[in-house]
Amino acid sequence: MKTKCFACVCVVLAICCSSFLLQAETKVSGRIAVTKGQKIAFLGDSITAAGRRKGGYCQLVLGALNKQGLEVTGVFAGIGGHKSNQMLARLDRDVLKHKPDWMTLSCGVNDVWHGARGVALEPYKKNITEIVTRAQAAGVKVMLLTSTMIGEDQSNARNQKLAGYNAFLKQLARDKKCLLADLNTDMQEALKKFPKDAPKGKQLTSDGVHMNALGNIMMAKGVLRAFGMTDQQLAACGIGGPDDDKAGFVSLFNGKDLTGWDAKPNWWFVEDGAITSQSTPEKPCKKCNYIIWKGGEPGDFELRLKYKLVGGNSGIQIRSQRRPDWDTFGYQADMDAAGTWTGCIFAHARGKVAGRGTRTVIDEKGKKTITKIGDPAKLIKHVKANDWNEYRIIAKGPKLTLMINGVVMCEAVDNHKGKAAGKGIIALQVHPGPPMKVQFKDIMLKK
Repeated sequence: MKTKCFACVCVVLAICCSSFLLQAETKVSGRIAVTKGQKIAFLGDSITAAGRRKGGYCQLVLGALNKQGLEVTGVFAGIGGHKSNQMLARLDRDVLKHKPDWMTLSCGVNDVWHGARGVALEPYKKNITEIVTRAQAAGVKVMLLTSTMIGEDQSNARNQKLAGYNAFLKQLARDKKCLLADLNTDMQEALKKFPKDAPKGKQLTSDGVHMNALGNIMMAKGVLRAFGMTDQQLAACGIGGPDDDKAGFVSLFNGKDLTGWDAKPNWWFVEDGAITSQSTPEKPCKKCNYIIWKGGEPGDFELRLKYKLVGGNSGIQIRSQRRPDWDTFGYQADMDAAGTWTGCIFAHARGKVAGRGTRTVIDEKGKKTITKIGDPAKLIKHVKANDWNEYRIIAKGPKLTLMINGVVMCEAVDNHKGKAAGKGIIALQVHPGPPMKVQFKDIMLKK
């Protein structure tokens, strides 16, 4: 993944008695607009409805603010398919009666996306203006969110039409002294950070509209920045994304020697700044062995590294147990030269936990529910043979996610009692079989 930061938009509000003046769109770094114990209502459509789930943008916003000691609570007012007229109709019921201090408003996607059943620009303007006016009259401070894209292609007709709606929101924020999170611009900029050969259409979304994990992070960062959080504060809260500047990551490999690692003698060495192992006809590998990181047994983490595999098979052990003679037992982020196992989650004694292109949920008894999330044949095309690739592994609770070169390969949610592992060692593998060479570098971990 790219590691540059999004352009920072920070907000400081002039503190005064008037709630309207408090909403002035003052963009100066240093102070968070939300204060301790306040309540934030999230009004929107299905994107916001999904935002209340674990990992959704609403929960990420609340979590980050609470890590600042603010003890905020949320009112979740997202309903799938809703447009500006429907949000206006339920404003009192879903927002104002709960007496929030703040309201974020995300509206516009369905007004455009629904075509003839949508809401044209002029009535949309009236609806949104009325929502803001009534909220402010009730003493609620408002943040407007520009609408995220309809399909991850800014040139399509829907996004071109949406531009007029977002231009209105920006003007309304100025006129009504609201905070503004320009998520549409953030989304366009974030998409530019992905590798050019990454699959189009599902980089920040699951279907072109609804956010995936990275999309939710992108939205949360935009909202938090609009509230006034700095990049340093975001990093301290663990908010990252496709633009992440490596905040919170530590290097596991110094690029010079095997300090911090335990390896079977004569099998692992450093070559060209990379941890390397190689088998040859003269020196065949007859049994798997692993170079094991000595820094602990992380549970929830994100691991990023670059690998290059020429021939054979290898893998990255996570949440695994150490066994004698530099062996391991547990989960593996797999890779092989043939492309059969690359991007799959393997586990010793269990075999394939999740195949490439699948989301596999395993219940307590070991029963699998498998959902297709991609075409294995198409996904493998994003892996460069005999060249450097980036593996990204995210472990959070029972969920494991594998990405290669910015593309999600598979997911597993493992609740198998007695089999699932919540923590363990990290190790790199050399595999028996035909001659092979595997290298690893830029190994970064964030807990």
